[in-house]
Amino acid sequence: NEWAKDTQEDIQTFGIAGRIWEASYLLQRYLTFTSSDQFDPPCSDLFGGNKNTIIELGAGVGLVGIHLAQQLQQHNTQSSHVVLTDLHNVLPLLARNAAKAGVYGNNVKVEPLPWGSESDAKAILTTARDESRPVTHILCSDLVYFPELLPPLMRTLIQITAEAPNAKVIISYKIRSLPKEEPFWRTFGAWFDFSPVLIAERKADSTNDQQQSWRLFGAKKSDMYAPSHALANLKDEDAEDDVFIFVATRRPETLSCTPVSNDARLMEG
Repeated sequence: NEWAKDTQEDIQTFGIAGRIWEASYLLQRYLTFTSSDQFDPPCSDLFGGNKNTIIELGAGVGLVGIHLAQQLQQHNTQSSHVVLTDLHNVLPLLARNAAKAGVYGNNVKVEPLPWGSESDAKAILTTARDESRPVTHILCSDLVYFPELLPPLMRTLIQITAEAPNAKVIISYKIRSLPKEEPFWRTFGAWFDFSPVLIAERKADSTNDQQQSWRLFGAKKSDMYAPSHALANLKDEDAEDDVFIFVATRRPETLSCTPVSNDARLMEG
């Protein structure tokens, strides 16, 4: 899959948006339709055949959203639409990769959504509502890093879930500088209930489901590989980096709240 690789040319042209970041691979595996992985919480509701809208924020190369679109096509759930979003100048990269993957124009749309842009978010929400295709999932793959981008990212998440209060926010996250990233999680926790994804690990000498244990998904190096990969089920060493997936839903008591206009105050939680 040529589209699923980052190149030096794309990085030079599109900057950090042209690079595939580490936590994307973990989210790609989580969003794979398979019976070999058992997750808590599962993502099986994505493949239920309903007319849903799944929005990926800061999609960049499009690895996660395009992969999900392919999974939806392969398992006859094309009634759902995936909306890949990013800055205006990144849209040609997304459109190119979606076309190479064979999903562009089918169940995949490419739309501008700079974080914090109320008008762009409203346009996507309006289209979803007009098509009777509610927003059910918001994908965020390795977006929590630059402190100056965290307030607008938070505002976009709040805006979308104000219109789609039952939508699940699925975030893959690699810790890079926790002191800089902690304000986002403090604020996120004030607006959303969230928990980490766990994966079932069956004991090697047992076929009994009662003998399996649960651990954090992302804690092992092999978690980064697709389920079909030879390394995916190895009992390997711990991952070198702290990488997680969190699944979140909006706190009902915040739905009547409006975020403050001051970014510093917003990030105080």
